[in-house]
Amino acid sequence: MNNILEDEYFIQYLSSIKDTSYNKSANIFLTNSDLQVINFDKVKDNFASDKKINYPKSVDALYYNDGILYFIEFKDAECKEHILHKKIYDSIIILSSKLNISVNEIVKNSIYIVVFSSEKNKDITSKNYIENPTEYYDITNAVGNFFQEHTILFNLEQYKNYLYKDVYTVNEISFNENITHYIY
Repeated sequence: MNNILEDEYFIQYLSSIKDTSYNKSANIFLTNSDLQVINFDKVKDNFASDKKINYPKSVDALYYNDGILYFIEFKDAECKEHILHKKIYDSIIILSSKLNISVNEIVKNSIYIVVFSSEKNKDITSKNYIENPTEYYDITNAVGNFFQEHTILFNLEQYKNYLYKDVYTVNEISFNENITHYIY
């Protein structure tokens, strides 16, 4: 797969990952990184206009590095599983159509990352209230790293090795402290 960050069509949608993480209603960025990505919301809007369809969903950013596509969703709100799941499917279909390649080609070379607000997702286990979600998340990932695994939240683990090579769910604090761990 070619580097989409250099593709004639996608160049018009280049943006910093910081800008794609912006929540206009709260006036907040979930990251301050200047990494150049594709603003995939704009790709989706163009796709919807061309196809004359309403309401497709998409991830916020798409990044390409060393043969891997990174689909990145920023959630500065409570994460709703059904919306995250719809964004998975719609984003793959949109990209497949725009690149004119098979879904299988995308799937074998992609990673899905959800960067969520730790403040707005305090109850991330859905059954147990956690006083300090960042601490809980860091501890479970530290244990997982020892076993070369990581925590996947919001019922997204089902997409690992199915629609994506891997799936990460990470709070904004952990993402910003070690962005190169997730996007390498």
